[in-house]
Amino acid sequence: ASLRRLAARAAFAEKAVDASPGRPWSEVVSDLYAAASSAWHVRVHLLRAEFPDMHSLASLLQRCYEALQREVPPSPLSLASLAAADIGATAAPHEVEVLPRLGGEAACTFAGASFDFAVLGGTFDHLHSGHKVLLTVAAVVAKRGLFVGVSGDPLLEAKSDADRLQPWGVRAQVVAEFLARLKPRLPLTLEWLGDAFGPALRPEVRALVVSTETEAGGEAVNRRREELGAPRVDVLVAPLVADPTLVRPAGPRAVAAGAAASAKESSSAIRRRVAGLAALRQCWRALTGHLG
Repeated sequence: ASLRRLAARAAFAEKAVDASPGRPWSEVVSDLYAAASSAWHVRVHLLRAEFPDMHSLASLLQRCYEALQREVPPSPLSLASLAAADIGATAAPHEVEVLPRLGGEAACTFAGASFDFAVLGGTFDHLHSGHKVLLTVAAVVAKRGLFVGVSGDPLLEAKSDADRLQPWGVRAQVVAEFLARLKPRLPLTLEWLGDAFGPALRPEVRALVVSTETEAGGEAVNRRREELGAPRVDVLVAPLVADPTLVRPAGPRAVAAGAAASAKESSSAIRRRVAGLAALRQCWRALTGHLG
């Protein structure tokens, strides 16, 4: 029965979810579960949400991503996943995307501080939910433009499984495509990042988006900006997103808000899962070929 459900799952699905302030969270979660179980790649459009500040925006995104991933967690190291891969599933691990609608009918509203130019940086390898929260916050608060530093070779040498990192061009393109779906009219500048600062030192930048894991880097940026005679930036801190393969809910479909650094979703974990899936796929195909 599990294999039949996997075989029937679509490659891609989009779903609009009403996130109005008065709507019970349990109903929102129910819609998210329905979306997550329908396809391998799920894009959710949040409607009518009201965000008084960036913290409420980041918190709702975090909760949505964690709910989606707990319903269908990225666990490719299973027989069911191997079978699904063999019958042609195109997205492993399971991929989810949450986009607040920023204009038009049923748009979300944001009443928090906004800035002419915002910046963030990262490796953005195998773009995951934590990256998407950061990118979404940065795009929402930026009015005239967004700078994104994408790590180049000098910053990648110490990465685990560095040989499995996606090329710079692939990582930059995925970031650009995500932001184009979210806020297509926002001018975007992608830069090759060769040090800890990159575009964060541009004098026109007024906001830097970081995660709770990299918050200390914000103060380092401001110290360097002061040395260069540039104004300090506001450091906007977004929460981490839990990896459902490391954090198990206490009860059925329970959704825990927040992720410890040791349990966060990470590109390194995804690289290990993808490598493991590739090896198991090869073994599965060899076995099925041997059995005829």
